Amino acid sequence: MLPAGDTLVTDKPGPKKLALAGRRAAVVPAAERVREEVGPAGLPLVLTPAVAGLDPLAWAAESRAGLEERLLRHGALLFRGFGLPGIEGLQAFVRAVCGDLLEYKERSSPRSELGDRVYTSTDYPAEQPIFPHNEHSYARRFPLKLFFSCVTAPATGGETPVGDTR
Repeated sequence: MLPAGDTLVTDKPGPKKLALAGRRAAVVPAAERVREEVGPAGLPLVLTPAVAGLDPLAWAAESRAGLEERLLRHGALLFRGFGLPGIEGLQAFVRAVCGDLLEYKERSSPRSELGDRVYTSTDYPAEQPIFPHNEHSYARRFPLKLFFSCVTAPATGGETPVGDTR
């Protein structure tokens, strides 16, 4: 008896000349490739890969409309464990999720550019607090979405609180 999903192929009827063709590939829908968990305050929606070997860029591009809907519903999305390789991985992921990155113009705080349209948070000493604010709200063209990425985790602190001002 063959395991479910296996197929036997033969060029002649009868029991001889049987060959195992292999298992058929199973396609897992995009929605089932990532686990969702709502944060304690309803914000953020935490998304983590549910299958090994998930291609985050292909999944993000395929899931773009669903991600928009989830962002509107929850106010923030946290992508955890997607294994994006550095700044280039972040850039590619952002483009897959929402298109081109916005250039940082009409600057009001010092920031370092880490890659094409990818910047550090405000370059202040770690012991100086940055109070809650709406990012770049004074600008003529302000961002509709913000992406934060931790490339190198700090030894202590490093919290980035996110609030819902809708």
